[in-house]
Amino acid sequence: MDKESTQLILDNIDKIAAKLGTTVEHVWPWFVRQQYIDAFYYLFISVVVWGALFVGLRFCLKHWNSKSGYSIYGNDHEDLWWAVIIITAVIAAILLIIGIFEFADILNPEFHALKDIIKSVR
Repeated sequence: MDKESTQLILDNIDKIAAKLGTTVEHVWPWFVRQQYIDAFYYLFISVVVWGALFVGLRFCLKHWNSKSGYSIYGNDHEDLWWAVIIITAVIAAILLIIGIFEFADILNPEFHALKDIIKSVR
């Protein structure tokens, strides 16, 4: 990062601190704490969606008919259930990727706070 960008970031943090009537030393922990809050929020949402996927899977397994495949109300909906399985796999993959990124936010919140400040400056 060049000196010009660093100075721009520091100036913006100073402006934020001045508007709040405090110093940068008091504002910086707020940015870091916000990274924890964001990370835990997205992890919580991921856990809720994982739970919904688990309940849906349990429902599918409960209604599985081994003779004719999956059917509800006596009709065979094999194409529909393949689409559901594919969509569920895509959602699970997205949730896994989100979880990996959010754990990175938890492990290094200062870096991600700085990244957010840089993003807001640009």
